[in-house]
Amino acid sequence: MDQQTLPRPISGPSDKDTSDLPSVSSPGTSSELMMTVLQLAEAWRTQLTTDFAKCRLNDARFAVLQAIEEADPDGCSQKELARQLRNSESNISTLLDRMVTDGLVERRRSQSDRRKSLIRLTEKGAARLNQARDVYHRCAGDLLADWPLSQCRNLTDQLRQLHGVLDSAGGSPCHNESTMNSLESTRSKLASPLS
Repeated sequence: MDQQTLPRPISGPSDKDTSDLPSVSSPGTSSELMMTVLQLAEAWRTQLTTDFAKCRLNDARFAVLQAIEEADPDGCSQKELARQLRNSESNISTLLDRMVTDGLVERRRSQSDRRKSLIRLTEKGAARLNQARDVYHRCAGDLLADWPLSQCRNLTDQLRQLHGVLDSAGGSPCHNESTMNSLESTRSKLASPLS
């Protein structure tokens, strides 16, 4: 990773009077903040695409594998997975079909409700997830190596608050079909080491 392009740590609280600073609710400041978040997400996705290629995964598949692993040990339904990943069931279905074909996940009938299929990791999927998770943690650690842990935690808390605002406003991020198809076609995602 190019160390010259890494962001510098944000300044901590100071004793300076900030009453003359623009409010975050001013149009320029809030727009700049949201554009910065979008640019950061895209830059991180680009980095992950490159690094996950070594594991033969992309960020969409990583997110699916991780969500399945965190679900019930018996597996999770496609509906539950779509809700957790904030995506449509049809997009998740297409992605899962490909992942089943590649031997990363399997579908099994629920013992309690035979109408429902449960998605589970295969051994290959679990191994690939562990490999990608190691890459993810190394990449995140390298990126933030110069940042004090307290600043990382502070920024994480602030971004989670922003995410909560989006959730409560009904604007929670949801990938559309073209985004998921684009991610899937890169076949070259949120265990955070800070949590």
